[in-house]
Amino acid sequence: MNDPTTAAETAKSYYDNQTPIAPDECDHYCGVWYGLAHSGFSSAAAHWAATPASYKLSAYEEGALAFWTGGSGGAGHCTIGSPKADTIFSTDYPTKGFVGHTTVGDINSHWTDLTFAGWARAYFPNGVTNDGVFVNETKKRATKIE
Repeated sequence: MNDPTTAAETAKSYYDNQTPIAPDECDHYCGVWYGLAHSGFSSAAAHWAATPASYKLSAYEEGALAFWTGGSGGAGHCTIGSPKADTIFSTDYPTKGFVGHTTVGDINSHWTDLTFAGWARAYFPNGVTNDGVFVNETKKRATKIE
């Protein structure tokens, strides 16, 4: 799994290269930027709800995840802290299907149906690495569907 700096730099590369992404998959991409095949959660809101208090932060850190609850179907939103202090890389903002470089305040102003929940260090207990290994204490081998 990538460290926070590498994860933030990976998100930055999506922004710099204007890499197209699947819309409405913010939490998925936060997992991808951390070097996983996916985050292991069904939504950003589910990810935030499952994150232990010991992972939650009082403010921005590079590579930390910022979470919102609410929104379309209650899925929430998830972004990653960029290398530049107090800024984030966000999927679908300002352009759907791409990564933007913005602030928490901009997201709050743009998507008024979301409520900022807070910051957290990377927590992916249900994540799976690209080679099919679960990121949890048992390190079970994932069954690959071909």
